[in-house]
Amino acid sequence: MPSLHTKVVTELLSEDEAPLLLARWQPAWQHGNDAQMLTAVRELLGALGLPELEPLDPSALRADSVNEALRPGAHNAAVILAPSSVERFATDGLVENLLAISTLTDEIPGTALDALLNRAAPVPEADPVLVIAAGPANESQAQVVVPFYDE
Repeated sequence: MPSLHTKVVTELLSEDEAPLLLARWQPAWQHGNDAQMLTAVRELLGALGLPELEPLDPSALRADSVNEALRPGAHNAAVILAPSSVERFATDGLVENLLAISTLTDEIPGTALDALLNRAAPVPEADPVLVIAAGPANESQAQVVVPFYDE
């Protein structure tokens, strides 16, 4: 019998909303009815405020999906990734800092941030870059590494 993971629900919802969802949610699909199950899962994702990162298809569950994209949301692997409250707090602080910086763009020239934003692109012949990795980069890693070296 499927049940909700209490910690995930309490991390994603407010103190008032989490107990309500935990108390009222019951799997309402008939065993083997994938269409009913998908409808219920999508409603649950909506209640949790999670996106469907790839089409959910019970007949095509993928074990490697989670390794390809490490961002919060529902993968077609029966796994939900959710940042902890500590990570969410850090992310919220980062967003606040970036918003504050975005209002001070006229003060950026001459700072370390200016050097990062306006650095000269590496010249492949003069400055070759060799990326060494233990395996293929997942989506999140590629977003950080590949644009830096593809300039």
